[in-house]
Amino acid sequence: LGTILSSLGSDVTIVEMMDHILPGEDEDVAETLKKLLMRMKIRFFESSKVTKLDKLGKTFRVNVETEKESFEMDFEGVILAIGREPVVDDGTLELLGVKGGYVKVDEKMRTKIENIYAVGDVNGKSMLAHTAFMEGIVAGENSAGMNVSMDYSSIPNVLFSVLEVASVGVREKDVKDEDGYSAVKFPLMATGRSRTIEERYGFTKVITDGDGRIVGMSIVGPNASEMIMEGVIAVKKRMKVSELSRMVHPHPTLSEMILGAFELAEGRTIHL
Repeated sequence: LGTILSSLGSDVTIVEMMDHILPGEDEDVAETLKKLLMRMKIRFFESSKVTKLDKLGKTFRVNVETEKESFEMDFEGVILAIGREPVVDDGTLELLGVKGGYVKVDEKMRTKIENIYAVGDVNGKSMLAHTAFMEGIVAGENSAGMNVSMDYSSIPNVLFSVLEVASVGVREKDVKDEDGYSAVKFPLMATGRSRTIEERYGFTKVITDGDGRIVGMSIVGPNASEMIMEGVIAVKKRMKVSELSRMVHPHPTLSEMILGAFELAEGRTIHL
């Protein structure tokens, strides 16, 4: 939303309580996006919070508290985005054990009542539309007598902004202190395609375990939302980088950034 409003000519300020603007992603992913957003004149206050908000006629006076200081700023509009919670009717769903919270389900998408299923945001598993689509399929198949379980291990997460951010599997921050795991990054600017589209910001990060199997991938750059599917398949099938680095990628394309990351993870990088 900040990107959209800035593109339309608004002065945008983002106050983020966490250490960086994408708390669910690695810091280097967030910093790459932040650099471009700052070029759009978007201001950021990280590790900060809004402690007070007053309506003054047609404007809002906001008190912002950072790690070092507290100050006031005036805005024409304020968007509050600090999370989601289900809106459920306690009386109607009381039989499911729902009392103002998420509907609990098992891996079959069943509630504690065998013939009632719950999919999507209301179960709190993974608040993404594409997750809900698959949960609906799993629920439908199980309601028809099949025996299908929902797998959350390789669900892609996508952020659409001035550059797209997409990730799947584990993040580097989750495994950096564990033995056997390693992460490599291949920059977009090392591909021929980056020159033809005049875009140099972005990279592909591949995370592998001790056996050289791909357990996570993050992509920052144009069309990251499309390219992450290669990572989804790799994580889902626990493929090795030695397999994928031998797969021919078309040239010149953005997907060569992924190939470069596979080669780098295997220790035989060519284009760096």
